[in-house]
Amino acid sequence: QVQTGSRIAVKPRVVDPIMAGSIKKGFGRCALRMRKDASAAIMSRSDPVNVDWQAVGIKREKFFSAQGLRECLGKEANDLQLALGMSLNDSSFRAILMEEAYLQRFDSAPTLPEGAAEQTDRTYVSKGNDLPSAMGLGQFADCLTFRGTAESDAILRTAPGTKAELTAAQAMAPILGECLVEGQKVSLTPTSIRALVADGLWVRYGRNSSSALAQGK
Repeated sequence: QVQTGSRIAVKPRVVDPIMAGSIKKGFGRCALRMRKDASAAIMSRSDPVNVDWQAVGIKREKFFSAQGLRECLGKEANDLQLALGMSLNDSSFRAILMEEAYLQRFDSAPTLPEGAAEQTDRTYVSKGNDLPSAMGLGQFADCLTFRGTAESDAILRTAPGTKAELTAAQAMAPILGECLVEGQKVSLTPTSIRALVADGLWVRYGRNSSSALAQGK
């Protein structure tokens, strides 16, 4: 739901999840196209919880400015679209970028290389209490895409908020159960599963597919 900043009581607008997902995916594709350097840096200098904006080299506020959003969403972008874009937290936007970068690189699910390890070599930027959470999510994403590359890929090829997405997420139930560590608390919704597999697929298969993405240039 999206509410206005008015002091007058206004019934919140119910946002169609399919439309919301389409807008966010469109913004991710545009960011990769128009802000290639910053987008590559965001993916490379982040983890499932936080983005190191100082290392990225651009202020978060500038990247998500209304002007920047309008450049990507078009001159016809309305307040609802802007609100949806600006409501993205770092981890959600990072996952959207990774999803679109992965889909641009692969037309179908890649084959797990022979002898591949379940856990990938990751760099974590989170600190303090965020670090264990980031590491747990990273390990979970690695497990999902190691044990279910095809199933993970299938989710990203559905439109967000659709029945097809829900069906693809439900098909991952056995793998989710295998990868969950006892005591680990993870929100398992189609949206969160989509973000996890986007992270896992890009880190495992996509980040070294070109020097630009690998080096964040």
